[in-house]
Amino acid sequence: MKVLALVSAALLALATSLAPIAAASDKAEATNGRVETRTEARTEARLARTPGEALRVVRVTPTGEDVPATRQVVIQFNRPVVPLGRMERGADEIPISIEPALACQWRWLDTSALACQLDERNATRLATRYRVRIEPGIHAEDGQTLAAPVTYSFITERPRAEYASFITWRAPGVPVLRVVFNQPVDPDSVRDRLHLYPTLPATAPDARAEPDRSAGVALELFSNDQAGYKAARDEADEAELAAVRAAVRRPARVWLVMPRQALPQDSSVVLVAQAGLTGPQGKESSVASSQVVRFDTFPAFRFLGVRCTRFERDEEVTISPDTPLERQPRCDPMQGYSLLFSTPVLNSTIARQLRFQPDLAAGRQNFEPWQNRSDYTRLDRHHSRDDLYAVHLPVLLQAFQTYSLSADAQSIVDEFGRPLPAPIQMQFMTAHRRPGFQLPHERAVLERHSDSEVPIYLTNLERLDLRYRSLEPDGPKPPRELVRQVPRPTDIAYAHPIGIRDLLDGGSGAVSGQVTSTPKMLHDPEQTFFAQVTPYQVLVKIGHFSSIAWVTDMRSGEPVIDARLLIYQDRYNRLDGPGADALGPFITDADGVARLPGSEQLDPKLELLNQYNDDAARLFVQVRKGAEMALLPLDAGFHVWPSGVYLQTREQLGHLRAWGTTAQGVYRVGDRVDYKLYVRQQDTHTLVPAPRDGYLLSVTDPKGEPLFKDHPVSLSEFGAYADSVQIPQGAPVGWYRFWLRRADSDVELVPLRVLVADFTPSPFKVETTLNGDMFQPGDTLEMEIEAHLHAGGPFTAGETRTLVRLEADSLRTEHPVAQRFYFDTSTPDHYGWQTLYQTENRLDDHGRQSLSFTLPDSPVIHGRLQVEGSVLDDRGKRVAALATARFTGRDRYVGLNNTSWLYREDQPARVEYLVVDRAGMPVSGTEVSLKFERLDTYAARVKSAGNAYVTRFEHKWVPVGECTAVAEAEPGSCQFTPDRAGSYRSIASINDTRGRAHSTTLQAWVVGQSTALWTEPDGAALQIVPEKTRYQVGDTARYMIRNPLPGALALITVERYGVLRSWLQRFDSSTPVVEFEVKPDFLPGFYLSISLVSKRVDAPLPERGQVDLGKPTSRYGYVQVPVDDPYKMIDVTVKTAQPVYKPRETVEVEVRARARHPLGEPIELAVAVLDESVLDLIAGGSAYFDPYEG
Repeated sequence: MKVLALVSAALLALATSLAPIAAASDKAEATNGRVETRTEARTEARLARTPGEALRVVRVTPTGEDVPATRQVVIQFNRPVVPLGRMERGADEIPISIEPALACQWRWLDTSALACQLDERNATRLATRYRVRIEPGIHAEDGQTLAAPVTYSFITERPRAEYASFITWRAPGVPVLRVVFNQPVDPDSVRDRLHLYPTLPATAPDARAEPDRSAGVALELFSNDQAGYKAARDEADEAELAAVRAAVRRPARVWLVMPRQALPQDSSVVLVAQAGLTGPQGKESSVASSQVVRFDTFPAFRFLGVRCTRFERDEEVTISPDTPLERQPRCDPMQGYSLLFSTPVLNSTIARQLRFQPDLAAGRQNFEPWQNRSDYTRLDRHHSRDDLYAVHLPVLLQAFQTYSLSADAQSIVDEFGRPLPAPIQMQFMTAHRRPGFQLPHERAVLERHSDSEVPIYLTNLERLDLRYRSLEPDGPKPPRELVRQVPRPTDIAYAHPIGIRDLLDGGSGAVSGQVTSTPKMLHDPEQTFFAQVTPYQVLVKIGHFSSIAWVTDMRSGEPVIDARLLIYQDRYNRLDGPGADALGPFITDADGVARLPGSEQLDPKLELLNQYNDDAARLFVQVRKGAEMALLPLDAGFHVWPSGVYLQTREQLGHLRAWGTTAQGVYRVGDRVDYKLYVRQQDTHTLVPAPRDGYLLSVTDPKGEPLFKDHPVSLSEFGAYADSVQIPQGAPVGWYRFWLRRADSDVELVPLRVLVADFTPSPFKVETTLNGDMFQPGDTLEMEIEAHLHAGGPFTAGETRTLVRLEADSLRTEHPVAQRFYFDTSTPDHYGWQTLYQTENRLDDHGRQSLSFTLPDSPVIHGRLQVEGSVLDDRGKRVAALATARFTGRDRYVGLNNTSWLYREDQPARVEYLVVDRAGMPVSGTEVSLKFERLDTYAARVKSAGNAYVTRFEHKWVPVGECTAVAEAEPGSCQFTPDRAGSYRSIASINDTRGRAHSTTLQAWVVGQSTALWTEPDGAALQIVPEKTRYQVGDTARYMIRNPLPGALALITVERYGVLRSWLQRFDSSTPVVEFEVKPDFLPGFYLSISLVSKRVDAPLPERGQVDLGKPTSRYGYVQVPVDDPYKMIDVTVKTAQPVYKPRETVEVEVRARARHPLGEPIELAVAVLDESVLDLIAGGSAYFDPYEG
């Protein structure tokens, strides 16, 4: 037996976010040095006996009728029969027969349950009666056997119709249905046993009664494919009809059916599947009738009137065409109107044939009301007798108008082509618009030194009533009320200022209140608002362990120094201001920055942050300086959601980390599972020791039932806990989860899950080898599959499967010069794996199989060949091995390299090129053509719906230079001089020795003082371009900012659970660059955040009702930065005294563990020893034990 020793180590005070883990099997300690451990390979067998009780069969599963097809038949005896150990049995050892015969692989699941295991191809057949006869001859451990033969039987699922859906209706009484059965059924059986029954009598056919087959309507069958669908719709040509006729002679699981004669109109119908359905898999037929679907056929085509919403009661009503005008209710013009018909009608028919007076365009020129209403069928669904079919009018109607509808007789037809028998002549009336108001900005911030206002939109109102509270720099004010008389234009919605500045007496402060109206609105008669007038823009970034606030002046855009910040609880409907329990004061520094506590201190249970309920308590940040103030509620209404990162706020101790491992990763039912768990706490900079006590551990099975619950746990000095858990006999198989929670909080962690399965390790392993490591179209690919028994020797005659696949992949080269070049090998139209070759065969007497085939032409420019060789074992499962090779669709590739990450305007920009061969080695003699282009972007602010302005961008690549050269073995270069900042690209093109084209496109950035227009994403997102995506400790990280606000001030923060570092930087250009050093505390990664604020643009304020395009604005950008560095890893080496051991020999293992940067802390080791065949079953293999990968 080959033994693998997998060892990991953990530091007591671990200074990393990805801490090493260990499995608890054997344990030793060392101090950055050497440790020795011994373990003995052994096998134990437990014998269980229950003397005195006669041996008998308790049950055989499956049992009964209509059981699902299965891959296992289990015979359960009343007591143990065999000892644990060799559980597989040959057919000649088992005196059991099954009819019809099954290809059983016999195996004892435990000491008393014997199973016939079936592979995927040999599962039980459907609609089949199986008989299991068990003869005496199976002996218990005490020698007893069955007293007499016993026989059991079961019937697998018989055919039945599961459900039916509607494909279309060819006529009002001719539906086309798609009927789905639980298994393939014979077409003659479907024709004979599936019928439609119209006009149901009182004794309707159901599952308990056989209907009179002569009363049913026979069905025509169509195949469930494209030809069948076209034939069912009467759209098939002769060739398609011939294909359908051939298809309906073969069994199928899904059939399209249609009555051979039309059903009566406006009648109830049921589709019945009668007993006797048969299929090709077995001889058993269905034994009961069932109703598959009930429906109604369509009635005669009629116009039923207009549906609208009654003005007085806010309820839908239908006005019939013959209702006199004076008896009709007036309907709300803002709720929409519909025309009702008894059967479906297309929108285009109504648009062409129905006349409105006044017309729907309401006098608007070049406006077609129905332009954006497309046709769609409603014949692809179920119809019931009460169903009505509405055509919704495409526009709102005018208020307080009388409308007339008219259409000529025979002009309007339904989807069946039936015309209305009589013309349409009808009138109906609309009401005035409902009195009401709309407050589009329930949260508003107004600049102190501007005259902007918060609008409210009014319709048919007499007055507004305001009740409000205010908080001003000198404290809160008592509740007040105000009545505002408003203009009264009829049936027109118009904007009117609330007068926030007046509510604050022209000064700085915040106000919250409620607005009602006279007359009162029918729905939501009261709306709330919160607004403030302030000269400050306030940004608060809340981390778990630390937070930061930045205060700037809206008018100048500069930091506000010596501002006083207080954090306190308050409510919108009170605005009491800070009390004695407020946190602070926190004073802003020269950057306008104040350091604040993190959420674990501000809101440990997360009961205040991100509140949505306006009446609930929440946290506020008040900023005061002199007679000015700002108030920032820390809730969802003021939350800025940065794009590209996922934000999750956790309660106190919510950043505890827990992970673990087991000794072997996969177990059987009845095994004891050795496990080890590790727990760490996190602070702003690194992982730190977690609290040692106060944990509760639970383990649940795959059904969620606990093996044990809330077991108290205390951690060791290494922050670890080791124990074992017994998986009971008879427990379900699947994933068992370990749940660790704090007794004093709701924090719950899942440090570990382990798979429990009825696994049998494969007795052999597979190797796949190729005749090379690089191939091109036309090459012969030779493959060899070889299977070796773990115990030694070949595994022979096994069934093999060989699969060759190709995937596009980037070109990587080992040449030191070529490594810095980018070679474009993308194939946009060919994503994912393409199967090139697949075959099945058998191993020879030496456990080998050799194959070859010629690689075809492919559009893949450069890729990866993957050859999978698999061998079927006696469990019916495949053991596979992969071999990979490079695929080269060209024999020459051209690469590009920017000699600088950023080029500067008006300075030469040099771009290098290099041509390599298939192996990635530089070659000479190939002509290279280079082009340089600049991306020009044009933008326009366009007014859209309401007063919203949207920016529309257009882009164009403009040539700025070119050159032609012949490649040498050393890199060549061309240059151009960019005349402005922005985005550029270089395009290099060549032909290889066979005339096949290859090109590479490489983007470049040019920075400078000129203005670059960037395409901005929606919202306030700021785009950050990194020089590299990953860094190491000590690197200089560089980022170019696509800055839409030249001259703005930026707050730059390095974050992880808080702020690690922050500073200010003025972004004078459209392409500023941010640089900083990567510190050890940035491991294993960080977030770079840039917050950008701009001052008010010096421009006249817009006219009333127009959008203020010069107001202060802001942008926020985030980028996640992994830091790959072995700085905090522990190096572990394992060495055995000899390479091979025999069973029961003692294995001597030498383990060395040393931290890369020792802190003088002890190291704990955990050792797991397992068989190689078990390791093969673990997902990820040895990576399961690697804390960085597992």
